[in-house]
Amino acid sequence: MKAFIKALVVASSWSLLAQGQIPQWQIGEKVTLMSGTPLVVNNVTVDDGKTSRNYEIVGVRDDSVQIAAGTLQGWVPSHAVIPVFPRSGETASTVTQTASSTPIKSEQRASFEKVAGIAGSFFGAGSGESSSTDSAPAVLPEDSLDEKLATWQAYLQRARIRWKAGDALSALADCDSAIKLEPNAEDVYQAKISILHEYSDHEAAIGAVEAAAKRFPKNQSKYAKLLAQGYYLRAIGFYKRDELQKALADLNESIKLDPNGGEAFFWRSTVFTSLQRFEEARKDLVVAKRLIPGDKRVWVLGGKLSLETGNSWGHSTVIDDFERALEIDPLDVEANIGLATVLTETNQEILRDGPRAIQLATRVCKETQWSDVTAISVLAKAYSVSNKADQAIRYQLLANERLYEDVNRSSIGARQLEEYQKQKEREDKETTVSNSRYFVRKHFPLGQLRVLFERRQYTIKNDPEPHGTLTALAHWSFFGD
Repeated sequence: MKAFIKALVVASSWSLLAQGQIPQWQIGEKVTLMSGTPLVVNNVTVDDGKTSRNYEIVGVRDDSVQIAAGTLQGWVPSHAVIPVFPRSGETASTVTQTASSTPIKSEQRASFEKVAGIAGSFFGAGSGESSSTDSAPAVLPEDSLDEKLATWQAYLQRARIRWKAGDALSALADCDSAIKLEPNAEDVYQAKISILHEYSDHEAAIGAVEAAAKRFPKNQSKYAKLLAQGYYLRAIGFYKRDELQKALADLNESIKLDPNGGEAFFWRSTVFTSLQRFEEARKDLVVAKRLIPGDKRVWVLGGKLSLETGNSWGHSTVIDDFERALEIDPLDVEANIGLATVLTETNQEILRDGPRAIQLATRVCKETQWSDVTAISVLAKAYSVSNKADQAIRYQLLANERLYEDVNRSSIGARQLEEYQKQKEREDKETTVSNSRYFVRKHFPLGQLRVLFERRQYTIKNDPEPHGTLTALAHWSFFGD
């Protein structure tokens, strides 16, 4: 069976390579990355090539293709992707015929074997002792099964193929059919649990885990972790629906079952933050940072939580959290905007950094194609802190254009614009006075300035806002060494 699957995938890949030529991919085709082939965007690895994520081809060049999945998008070599199995127009018979009749060049064999290895790991039976898919008949999604002759392995195999193709409901039906034929097939339960979670039916997934735990008591520790996963995944759904108490109850259960589950601690900290139980949120976040330090979300949440609590941990802590998140993902929007906000609004002069804030906010504006109003507003603030009021006005006007439908934020934007306009007036005055100071020091001797000061002393004393060039020039403190 494994030999058949290997030949099947090798042939599918070979049908695209036609005597060693670059694959002729078409826009809209579904593909996945070869194992070990990373997707790199702006020098950042966004997919390490081990996720088995499905992509759609959105661009084609002579030797590379542009692939996209959600917000992930980038170019990879044409030979680094393989079609989501099976490719359109191919059947079991045509693929196997191609495999047996088409010669494969020796220099390409290693790549094809890698593809076959991916398929073997996917179509294989898994880790359960009861598996024996080597004896199961090959069944493609378009083929029908004779229910009288089909084995549970055949149903499991077709469930995996359908799941890979995105047909979760049919895959679940095949899992149920397999369980009816063999109630002790642990692999089927594991496949069903995974499909249910991907299908976001976490309630049913928890039920499937509990059923598997009862049937396979020797593997209680494994199912305890799976059950913990089910609870925190269901909690995420409750949180997104703003059912915070239900989310908190599920997360508590998850942490009881798996005290080392960093995801559960992260999400419970998130829920505590929404409930304004900040001290409990902080404690959970400390644990989450220890358990999953490579997850940028825990560091972003740390920065946001500190800002939410009025910077009670100190601005330096907030900055450290956002900086750590940016080390993991330099393009993270929340981390860039959060850090830029701190650098512009901190009351600690030593930490304020307008130029850095401009760099961070500009990065987000470019990445979002200037659609993120918050980023544009932060950019305006950053220019204001950098004493560039004209640029602050420019970007605040741009932000206000995008806020006209939001009454509350529009009023805030209007107040900010007014503040920047006043700042520009002050900057213009300072520039004029600075230029005047240079002119006077260049053309008037110090003794003459002293005389001017004495003559204008009365005017200055009775007019705290001196007017007229001579009055301003004669103010002795204005020319202090």
